[in-house]
This record gives sequence, C-alpha cells and structure tokens, in this order.
Amino acid sequence: MSKNHLRQPDVWCDMRDGESSTIADCLSLSSDSLGRSQSIISWLKQIDESDLPVATDFLMRLRMITRDHFSRWAKKAVESVGQGVSALYAVRKIDGIGGFWDGQDSPIARPAQSLGSEDLVCSLISQFCRSKQPQWLDHPSVGILKSSKVRRIIFIDDSIGSGERVSSFARNFFSNKSIRSLWSMGFIDVYIVSIYRSSFAESRIVEAFPGSDHRGRKRPRCSKIHFLSDWIYGGNIQCHRWGRDSSRFTDLCTKYGKFGKIIRGFWLGFGQSYSPYLFEHGAPDNIPGILFCRSKKWSPLFPDRTVTVDLVSAFSGTAMSSPAPSMLSLGPITSQIYGLLVAIKAGIRSVSSLAGRLNCHRDYALVIISKSAQAGFLTEERRLTRGGLDFLHAIGRQGHAESRPLKFDLYVPRSWSTDQATVQPPESSPLGTSTMAHSERRKSSDGESGRDSLERTDARVAKATQAVEPHEPTKTGVSLDGLGPSD
Repeated sequence: MSKNHLRQPDVWCDMRDGESSTIADCLSLSSDSLGRSQSIISWLKQIDESDLPVATDFLMRLRMITRDHFSRWAKKAVESVGQGVSALYAVRKIDGIGGFWDGQDSPIARPAQSLGSEDLVCSLISQFCRSKQPQWLDHPSVGILKSSKVRRIIFIDDSIGSGERVSSFARNFFSNKSIRSLWSMGFIDVYIVSIYRSSFAESRIVEAFPGSDHRGRKRPRCSKIHFLSDWIYGGNIQCHRWGRDSSRFTDLCTKYGKFGKIIRGFWLGFGQSYSPYLFEHGAPDNIPGILFCRSKKWSPLFPDRTVTVDLVSAFSGTAMSSPAPSMLSLGPITSQIYGLLVAIKAGIRSVSSLAGRLNCHRDYALVIISKSAQAGFLTEERRLTRGGLDFLHAIGRQGHAESRPLKFDLYVPRSWSTDQATVQPPESSPLGTSTMAHSERRKSSDGESGRDSLERTDARVAKATQAVEPHEPTKTGVSLDGLGPSD
C-alpha cells in the first residue's frame, strides 16, 4: 500500500515556518562535553585508537529530546486532533494476543516495575486528562467508550522505529469484539501520535489493523488511521540522519557490534532503524546496538537503555536546525529549499518523489515547494527559473561545495606509464653516454647532488638478461666458401 493512502491531519504540530521543532530543539554533545563525562570516556576506551576520530564524531551526531519538549509537543499533537470526546492510550509492549483487556473489558492494570517510555507517556496522559476532564479520557474501558460515544482513539508513543510495538498493541487492542464492531462500522478513527517515526513503519502498522482497503468499502481501513509526527525519516536515506559520511558510522557500528558479540539484528538498531535520536527519559532500541547492548566483551553507553545524570548533563543545549549536519550553515528553510532545487534540477518533478528526496511527508514537501515558488525559484510546472539557478550557484559559492573537497592530484594517462628501464638507451650509444653524463651533472629528485635516480642507476648497472645479450652467429660443422664445401 502506498504511503499516500494514509491520510494525515490538516494541522502539522508545531511546524514553525516549515521547520521541525524537534530537530531544532533537541540537544547534542559538544567536543568539550565529551571529555568531561566519565561515562563517555569509559565507553571510548573500548575503541581502537585509529577509530577514535570516527567514534567521537559518531557521538556528536546523537540528538536528545528532553522531557519538557516531548510533553509540550505531545499535548499540541493531541489538541490538533479536534473537538469532541477522545480516548487516550499509551502504547505498551504486549506479548501474544488478548493481553490488553481483562474480563470486564477494561485495560489490564500496569505492572509495578518500570516499563520505560510507557511510564512517561502514562504520566503525561494523566496530566492531559485532568486538564480537560470531559473531553479527554484516560485509558477508558469498552463500556465508557460506548456510553461517551467516543469517536477518536489516540495511541501515544514516544517514537516509532520498526513499528513492531505499535503493531502488536493494535492487534491486542482490536482483539475485543465490541471494539472491532465499532471499527468495522466506521464509528471510530485511530490517531497514532509519536514525536518522530520512520516512513517504512507505516505500512506495517496499518496491516495490523482489522479490515481491508478495498475501494468498494464505504470507509476503507487506511482512511480511519492517522499518523501525527513532528518529523519523519526515510528508512534507506541515512544521510538525512547521520550526514553524508554516514558510511563511516555504519562501518563503526558493524565492526564493534561484531567485536563485542552483540546480536547481529541490533548492530544498526532494532529492525535496522539506525536512528540517532534518544530521549532524556530513556534510549529507544532503534539506536545502534553498541550504545545500549551489553555483552561479556562490551559495555554500553546507555546500560539497560537508561540515560544517566552524567550523560544528561553532558548533552549541551546546541540547537540543531536540520538533520543533515552538512547543511547546518545554510539555515533550516534555506537548506530544504536548496535540497528541493537540487532534486528538481536532477529531473525529479512529482511531489511524492520530491518528498522522498527531502525525507519528509508529502504535505510538508508541498509547503517547501510553495515557499520556493513564492521566492521566484520555481515555475508552476516545477521547473527552475533563472533566479533558482542563481540561488544554487550562490549557495555553492558561499561554501556549500566545501563538503566535497576538490582533488588536485595530477592526472597521468595509463598509456604514459611505461617502464623507464625499457626505454633507456644503451650505454654504448652516443645518446646513452650524453644522457648519463647529463644525469650525473643534474641535481637528483631527492635533493642530493651528484647521485642519479634509482631508475637510471639500475638501468645502467643492471646486467642484461641472456635473451638480449649479443651472440655470434651459430656455426654448423660444414662451412661454405667460393670453392664449395670444405671439411
């Protein structure tokens, strides 16, 4: 199923002039904070000295989302759903089917032990519902859903990587017959709220819901599922998350994942999500495994996926304006417009393809296209104007092209690379004598006067092979002269 079939809400949460507030407000590590954190120093001791520059750069690409920011964004996301009664549920990990509802059609009580991100989400839901008691319901039972005529069900999670946890939760939620009946009749819609998600997880989550997308149905399944996220990243476009040199970090995670005896499926995060984003309340399992997996040969930076106070203080308040570090100097909007113009110059015209190139949702790509057209960079047919070309050239002159350093090595055709020993004139020839005399008089390439280069010295003193030595003509036992053969 195409991603375009997933209808999105009309309001994108906290999109400030097209800029993702999460990417702009998340925290990062600085070069100074790396040396002050004992946890980071201990983790780096496991890395070979030759790999330390890559490892430190890898840590500086990590981004942390604070509790306060996640709380503010989640509340705005829930408010954007609209007026009316809504039921709020925290996504939890459930093993098997039927493990969410008890015999009284109420959600099963949460266990006493900590459940990671679900603890924070449940706390936020409790706060939200107290502020708007009649409108928002905190984990209501099936009977309350019917009596209150709830039409909107909201699943809240901190992030979605592979989509496995949300898929499992949806299957357990719809294991109740009354819920399935309301769903099949089109009485309820489901909103899945996460501050960021991967684009490839959407189809996996939709398949976990009952129903079908047959065009003959009055309300197909996909029309009742809505995703709300502040940022969406593509599964195979790693440069948008780790930068253009992301292959260095991939090799680092693979090398030390194998060295540390970490499960192969976690080398790049669960489901190969390969996310650089973590939370103040905990590290998700979609970050690289060398950061949170423990083994006999490896100590993680986030043991048991917890973020210690030492690490929280190490993360500085440096704001990120774009997920691609190479585009930071251009600003949030300028970098996205630049990426759009580069894609259009390459011949990409459709909105869906441009959204994939920009690593954003289709609706957000339309916003960037509209801004580019208003600036006079694009025509109505999405073609570059003269102003758009000038803009691309101006960005390149301002230093954007510095991320791709030029090579000034001398190009020598292969046909010129002939062995010098085979073309040296023989010593006996006048040309060879004059050449050697000139070689002795000139200054050698290594700066020492009076010495010939090794190639010419070897060519002069090396003994010729038997195949090229001069030989007398072969004589037979019988010779001829003018009088005939002679014995």
